Amino acid sequence: MPRKNGYWDKVMPGTTVNNSSWTTIQIPMDPKASAVMYGTINSSGTGIPARIIIKDVVPDTLWVTGDYIYHGYEGEYQIEITADGYYPYLGTVNLHPGSQVQHFNLSPATVLFEEDWESDTAQWELEGPWVIISDLSESGHAITDSWGGRGHYAQNCNVWIKTANPIQIPAGSSPLLTFESHLHTEWDHDPVRVEASPDGQSWTQLWINSGRQDWWQDTYVDLSSLAGQSVYLRFRLQDSSTADELTDPGWTIDNIKLVTGTATLNANMVNPVDARSPFAPKLTPPLQIPNQLLPTVWLSPAKCRSRSSI
Repeated sequence: MPRKNGYWDKVMPGTTVNNSSWTTIQIPMDPKASAVMYGTINSSGTGIPARIIIKDVVPDTLWVTGDYIYHGYEGEYQIEITADGYYPYLGTVNLHPGSQVQHFNLSPATVLFEEDWESDTAQWELEGPWVIISDLSESGHAITDSWGGRGHYAQNCNVWIKTANPIQIPAGSSPLLTFESHLHTEWDHDPVRVEASPDGQSWTQLWINSGRQDWWQDTYVDLSSLAGQSVYLRFRLQDSSTADELTDPGWTIDNIKLVTGTATLNANMVNPVDARSPFAPKLTPPLQIPNQLLPTVWLSPAKCRSRSSI
């Protein structure tokens, strides 16, 4: 499915790709209308420094202090707003043609548990060759199951780190587990998981991933279903390879936190003609794009099978 910032996704059923040569396709794509979103990132009415990520085909990132303005296109997008010491906003925004005001309020985060690997592993029980490293980390030190990408995990391994003590999660709260992940495993076959257990014996899967994502990614796991409980947390990599050459560099983890708090959106739709903001008196639309885009796409036979559909 062809995708491009500023255009609607294009579904192309029944498209044939040659197996022995490049395939050239002209793809008409319909443009989206321009949209402007502005407002504040605040905590109890006071603007705070924050990072905003609007997840378009190519994500847009804004670093702001309180007031912000975003020039984009109509449509629904995932949005991630984070600020040091505050509970993050994770949700969606629906941008309409023209302008709209959207204010986000983040409460201070209450930290229930945290680990940055800057001292030792005293808060954990380890199964497998986990080590703390500094040459591959988001900040300072991180923990890895296979030497930070310099080695591969063992065939048919089942390695994990588990909190040594249970964590009490307050009833009625909105617990969120956050961590930074650097991952390289065989896609769909060697998964990594986050699990929870009331007794350290029986485990419930909360999150799963696999594949090559060997760059640092902020990861969020909703633990609302565990509010009011005392639980152990476990990070686990399990291999099911049939040969050593199918193993990969593995999983490196940093900056684990379990927090509670609130994050809310207060939206106010305004007419494009009447849109005003003390910090953005002129709302300049994005660069105009053609009424129809006709990109040329070359499809390599090495990446496709005969008569496959896009």
